[in-house]
Amino acid sequence: MSDAIRERLAEIVGADGVSTWVEPGGRELPLAVPRDTDAATELVRFAGADRLALVPFGLGTKAGWCSPAEHADFALSTRALSGILTYEPGDGTVSARAGSRMADLAATVREGGHRLVPEVTRPAEATLGGVVAAGASGARRLRFGPARNHVLGVRALMADGTLAKSGGQLVKNVTGYDLHRLYCGSHGTLCVLLEVSLRLFALAERELAFTGETTELEVALAACRRLGEVALAPEVAAVVGRGDAWRVTAAFSGRAPSLEAHTGEVRDALGELSLVTELEGAAAEAAVATVRDAELAPEGSWPTLRLAATRSKLAGATELLLSAASELGAPPPRILTHPLVATLDARLDGDGADDLARELATVLAASGVHARWPGLPHDLRRELELDPPAGLAMMRRLKDSLDPDGVFARGRTRGGI
Repeated sequence: MSDAIRERLAEIVGADGVSTWVEPGGRELPLAVPRDTDAATELVRFAGADRLALVPFGLGTKAGWCSPAEHADFALSTRALSGILTYEPGDGTVSARAGSRMADLAATVREGGHRLVPEVTRPAEATLGGVVAAGASGARRLRFGPARNHVLGVRALMADGTLAKSGGQLVKNVTGYDLHRLYCGSHGTLCVLLEVSLRLFALAERELAFTGETTELEVALAACRRLGEVALAPEVAAVVGRGDAWRVTAAFSGRAPSLEAHTGEVRDALGELSLVTELEGAAAEAAVATVRDAELAPEGSWPTLRLAATRSKLAGATELLLSAASELGAPPPRILTHPLVATLDARLDGDGADDLARELATVLAASGVHARWPGLPHDLRRELELDPPAGLAMMRRLKDSLDPDGVFARGRTRGGI
């Protein structure tokens, strides 16, 4: 069957548009890369007509966020559907094809005086459609909020092969239902995103960042809590480290007089840290980029564990993580946490990492903290991610309504969606 599928894919996108993709978990699938909307539409219609299941993605950098599909016949990448459609500096909006790289979009709108949000990990390897489909919100979520807040509209390819449009290219667009926000975080289970319109933000007059170090995690977390109380709201307040070496990075932007008026408060908030350094301009942005990419190991894999909690529970969850590692004799986990957003990424290393993950899954579930395990082997991940996500019944009804025949492969997200 695979050879017949490859032949049909080659008829649609050309022989040079067909290759092989290794799905998370190791299964090899035929991969089709359409170069225009017509070819993408024909691929989806082919899947529907022949009762096949496909996996859509951009460049695949976030494929590991999902589990392997229960069944899949081929994959579809939007990487060749790239390019800006419209950029309106006066309106502060940009519309682009789904395969456009985030780094390219950011560079273009920066020349027009704008910042692209979200500011995601590995922007040179992340596509616009993939970022929106994954619901990735980036390093500056504390200031700008989740990615779905900035999606003004999309053009999507639905499971029946029809093209659908939701929202538009204007910030003040209130017609119809906000289905484009439904697609944020859907991981290609509801549609293939072809085009996305985003709201932009004006570049700040001045960029500042502060870094400081400590040997105690609680001192670092307390510094971030104090940053949340200063009159100058931070865009980033993050802690990175492991064991007895922790670095706090705080970033701010705005008009120069406002920053100058409140930097004293920031320095006071960081007063218990050592080696506090003030950075400006390109150096400040580089410090944020270091935090932005810290959730990845050097080899580019995602963290073992991702936590989301209330602010009041985050410190306790972090202590559980560290104490469990110590009790099992495992190396201290490497941690990246955004305390004011109440999220944490951790990398568990060493031979006892799987046992530590099992122990942590139990204690975190009992404490009411939501945990995901993107960096674990998929069999172990399925073992640990047993609690159903909130709203699972509604998610299933949406899936059955928008994709009743399972054209977009099922089982990739929690709850079997």
